[in-house]
Amino acid sequence: NIFSIDTLSLALREIRALARLEHPGILQCNCTWIEKPANGWQVIFILEYQLSLYSFSPNRNTNYGDDTVFIYTEMSLCEYSLSWWLEYNRTTVSRNFQLMKKWLEQIVTALGFMHDHDIIHRNLKIYSPNFQPSNILFTHDGELKLSGFGVVADRVVNNGEEVATIQLLPKQTQMYMAPEQKEDGYTSKVDVFTLGLLLIELAVVFDADEA
Repeated sequence: NIFSIDTLSLALREIRALARLEHPGILQCNCTWIEKPANGWQVIFILEYQLSLYSFSPNRNTNYGDDTVFIYTEMSLCEYSLSWWLEYNRTTVSRNFQLMKKWLEQIVTALGFMHDHDIIHRNLKIYSPNFQPSNILFTHDGELKLSGFGVVADRVVNNGEEVATIQLLPKQTQMYMAPEQKEDGYTSKVDVFTLGLLLIELAVVFDADEA
């Protein structure tokens, strides 16, 4: 990932969240480092990188300047996403009910772990526009992993009860948002709302446009 120095602290939000979440259902971050390349080297590299990004997604932001820094993150290896699996299993017959039930239980357990550690994911998704990847992934042996912690929020608890708070969303997939996230205060229940949408996508066969 590439960021300006001014937005570096925001970019590190995902890294800090992952460092607090060691759970079998959550994608693990093995290590992270930050680099600021020497002036001059960036120019050619960024121009080449811009061209490669533009050929893949014309809507990607490629305005990198002299203050650009690079964040490298080594994650646990995953082989495919839930969106990929759904695309290749487009009939109710091919979608194993017991397998999907197991996945749902794993997602619930991972979310519960996050909430117990006072973190709200608020950006679970299967399909998304503009080439943003699904953040429900699978390892080579079929273990489900939650990822995509770039917009996590703090879960506020006072006197043993969760308090609804208004927290800005720097970036999120709108189609999976709970209604209260758009303007009102909200709690970790927004993840439960999204979980219901994921359940529908597992049980009902439709494509990304229909979603």
